[in-house]
Parts: sequence; C-alpha cells; structure tokens
Amino acid sequence: MHHIGIYLDLIAKVGSHVYVIPDGKPPDSKSKVLEERKQRQEKYKTPFKSPEIVREILEKYRNNPKFTIIDAPQEADSQLAFMSLTKLVDFIITEDSDLILYGCDRILYKLKLSGSCYVYKREKIENFIQGYNWDFHTFKLICILCGCDYFPGIRGLGLVSATKIFTKPIESESELKQFLTEKYEMTDSNFDHFLSACKSYTHQLVQSSDKIGSLHEMLAY
Repeated sequence: MHHIGIYLDLIAKVGSHVYVIPDGKPPDSKSKVLEERKQRQEKYKTPFKSPEIVREILEKYRNNPKFTIIDAPQEADSQLAFMSLTKLVDFIITEDSDLILYGCDRILYKLKLSGSCYVYKREKIENFIQGYNWDFHTFKLICILCGCDYFPGIRGLGLVSATKIFTKPIESESELKQFLTEKYEMTDSNFDHFLSACKSYTHQLVQSSDKIGSLHEMLAY
C-alpha cells in the first residue's frame, strides 16, 4: 500500500489529474491464468494485491480532488483502453503490455520515483509493422497467437518466426484458420480458444459517465 501510494502522490504532484482504475470481475477466459498465478505466488511466497490492500488504496484517494476512482466493470485494461482511445486521458501508466494490443496511444512503463520511464508511442509500432507489410489488426492477432493472458500461444510461433511467415495482412478468419491448420496443425477447438482470446480484447465491459457496454460497442457509440 505504501509503495503504491508514493507513486500516486508523485503523479498528482506534477499537476496531473489521476484516474485510478481497479480491476473488476475478470473474464472467464482468464480463469486458468489467474489460478496459475495464485499457485506460483503461494509456492514462492511472492506478494500479491489482496482485496484488502486495494480497498485501502481506494478509500485513501476516493475523496481527494486530484484523483478519480473508476470501478472497472471487468478488467482495468479494457477500461483504461477505452479512456485512452476516446482521449479521456493523455497517457496510461502500467506494467501490462496488453495495453499495446488495445491500440492505446501513449503508455508509460517502468516508472521510477525519479520520474524516468519508458514511453510507448503507437506511431513507433505503426512504423515497425509497416516494415513487415502488416496492419495493426494483423499485428494484434500475431501477438495473441504468440501467447497472452487468454491464450497459451502456438508452439514454435514467436514474433521472429511470425515476421517470416506472415507476409501480408490477414484478410479473414477463414483465411487465418486455413493458414494455421496447414502450418501448425491447429485443431478446431484450439482455434476456437484463440477466437475467444481475441474477443477478450474487444468484448469486455467498460463504462462511460452514462453507459456500460462492451469496449467494441462503446467505441462505436
């Protein structure tokens, strides 16, 4: 709690209005990953965010005018992405690379108390993927296929190999399925698992000031 509070106070001190987004209910597609994390934490006795710690943080900052607490309907990532993509915030501070796949514009990683950090800019990724003749959608699908919180990945497929075999944007779901079946002997059930993972990035619930809906719906609203 003390560690998190120091960082929140640091951000507010430089004149920023800070939105704090705690996780809501995780999607079913993440249940296996969460159970594995819990087992690792218990085995190696590593610290983790307990509900009590989260509540303590929220209570401390909820009535502070420099902070706004938004309770995410599901994972905080989707809510943060919605706020970034609709220009409600200037940047996101996180350690989660999933925010890149949501298409967020500015993300700060590895923030230190000195103020130093790594700054992610979407245009840098855009320049990278154009060099491989991909669009952002294709890049996102490839990253999910390499492994994420919702899909374990395909053995033998990483970003290095993907740059060699994905030589053009993916036009359709059927085209991708045929390609993966021929190249990696992907089963129907595994492909369905992959599609479910993709939906986890678009169909989680987010909220605005007056409405709750899936990220996909809210961005089109």
